[in-house]
Amino acid sequence: MKKGFTIIELFIVMAIISILSSVVFLNWKHGEQLFALQNSAYKLCQDIREMQEMTMSANVCTECGNVVPLRYGIYSDGDDSNFYQLFAEINNDDGLFFPSAPGSDDILIKTMEYEDDIYLKSIVWDGCSPKGPKKVHLTFAPPDPKTEIWIGRPDHPVHAPVQCSKVTLNLCIGTSGEIKSVIINQSGLVYVE
Repeated sequence: MKKGFTIIELFIVMAIISILSSVVFLNWKHGEQLFALQNSAYKLCQDIREMQEMTMSANVCTECGNVVPLRYGIYSDGDDSNFYQLFAEINNDDGLFFPSAPGSDDILIKTMEYEDDIYLKSIVWDGCSPKGPKKVHLTFAPPDPKTEIWIGRPDHPVHAPVQCSKVTLNLCIGTSGEIKSVIINQSGLVYVE
């Protein structure tokens, strides 16, 4: 009697391997998206803390002509944006202008993009009633640093921004709808939920 495998047994083994491979690949892709979401949320949190630290240490801004700015801050363009900006305020306008907007003296330090397919889904505020489009400015004033959270449209006098006690930035994966939240309050606490 000959020992070996029949063709049917080989096809069954190959079918089982293909099914298991496809299941693993699908889970891997979703896991990769979740990692990108988590990484983006923690990077945003880290950049906010970096701006706080630069404020507390009265860090010299090389992009500003080697001066210590009045405030450091972070700007987010509102719902559905895929970036945020780190800026230094040197003109005492409360950090309320889009840093690279015409007429703004605020200095853009860096523009940070979220990972692929990650965007800011929504902004939820606490303790204020914003008017107009929801744009977020977080500024930190020395020496504590005093955290200032502004929501609203700063470039239009009718829709002046208002100061809030807490803001939640909800980051989302484009296809699956999974959400990670970055929460900032006026006492300077920043965390990911």
